[in-house]
Amino acid sequence: MSFVPAMGQMIAGRYRLERALSQATDAQGELWLARDTLAGEAPAALRRLGPERDQGQARQLWARLQGVLHPQVPRVGAAINEGDALWLAREWQAGRTYQQLLVARQERQLVFGAGEVLLLLRQLLPVLVALHSQDLLHGDLTPANVLRRDSDGLPMLLDFGLLKGPEGGVVGATPGYAPPELLRGASPQPWMDLHALGVMALVLLSGDPPERLLDPQTLEWRWPSALDGEPSLRQQLQRLVSRDPAQRFATAAQALTALQKLPMPESTGPVPRADRTVVLVPAPPPPVTPAPAETESEELATATSPPPSTPQTGVSATWAEQQEGGTTPEALERGDQEPASPLPPKASSAPRRPATPARARQLEREEKAEGGLWPVLLALVVSAVAGTAIGWWWLSRGGAPPTSSPTGLAPTPDAATSLPPGEVDQREQLISRLRALQIDRGWFLDVVNASLLAQYPERRGRLPSDSLEDAPLRKAWNGLAEDWMARVEQLPLAVR
Repeated sequence: MSFVPAMGQMIAGRYRLERALSQATDAQGELWLARDTLAGEAPAALRRLGPERDQGQARQLWARLQGVLHPQVPRVGAAINEGDALWLAREWQAGRTYQQLLVARQERQLVFGAGEVLLLLRQLLPVLVALHSQDLLHGDLTPANVLRRDSDGLPMLLDFGLLKGPEGGVVGATPGYAPPELLRGASPQPWMDLHALGVMALVLLSGDPPERLLDPQTLEWRWPSALDGEPSLRQQLQRLVSRDPAQRFATAAQALTALQKLPMPESTGPVPRADRTVVLVPAPPPPVTPAPAETESEELATATSPPPSTPQTGVSATWAEQQEGGTTPEALERGDQEPASPLPPKASSAPRRPATPARARQLEREEKAEGGLWPVLLALVVSAVAGTAIGWWWLSRGGAPPTSSPTGLAPTPDAATSLPPGEVDQREQLISRLRALQIDRGWFLDVVNASLLAQYPERRGRLPSDSLEDAPLRKAWNGLAEDWMARVEQLPLAVR
């Protein structure tokens, strides 16, 4: 008998449904967060497949997944028949999917850097090697099906493309990520997982969905401008998404070996989004149409009217928004950034014609680009002066300097054993980014410390220690450090 699941309902007398995580119209069925009453109310993920699904095929593949023991694949539970529906239980993992992380960064005009994407590929390919060695495929690799675990930051594979269509294709495969052969009913092959992994890398680098990256006429991929300075990484991504059997990787192990040989890019954190893409093959020239004639009065009116003022969008990202999990960020409208225009030529003594509308828009963009750097420089100078003044004021009162190690730097041996692994990783990543960006570590530390002490004046100049009671303050420090790092990254190398 068919029934509609509801919150609080018990499945097999063990799992209590808590809330729905996806709709019943999802290609892989309805996903629920549940509580395991036989395991101390531990959270669990349950996927419901209705009678319209191929439950026999799903049960068979689910039984094979129960034999997969890999730390980056959630442990699979039982397949439960409840009425005419099949419920598939698996271990719950706390964290945020890469789709949620991408949306949160897009709100701040940020995307994943080349270093982050290369590290992600190196972390996911060993999982695919293990799956493919057991004749198993994921079948639906997308940013929404890869979760960054809160406990250690490792990516986890979720929601395998379990269901096959009437002609053999995987029903759960997401269009745009899966190759057309798989959607047309071809037999799943390991290279199809590699193709989806390559498309996911392009989406994280550009912030655009696959349909905006694939040319509908030539069916060639448009490469994000972030890969302009990384030709080696671009070449390997080309092989991942290639449909030519002679060019693409034969196995996941072969792809892993090639990517491990690449040097780590300098960009190891979020980078500003660039809305331009480079076409892999030259597009056909557009038809030439004569421009309409403009009257002298229209040009003069355009030249004398003041340009409209537009609010500037601040670019910042906090470490806390990347680490905290549990809720899906709300999508905001994205304000595209225009690339800075070249500087105007020197004025000559010859008389000039009144500016055309195109020239007026160019001058407006140049003024915005020139004025956008000074607020950042002013904020850095004010913060450094404020931090120095607070330090001298505290020393003049006879206060002793903090005895704990500076927060955010490499932990001492005692701290490395007492701090959670996540905090140790954050400190090491911060040091790597400071070194890659050639930022003076002492100066950066003074700026962040001054910001923290300004927010918590009751501390009277005392920085947080490595003790458990100061964990909330260390978390606030990490958030300020990430925010300042995002600002400093916008500065030219000479200013840093």
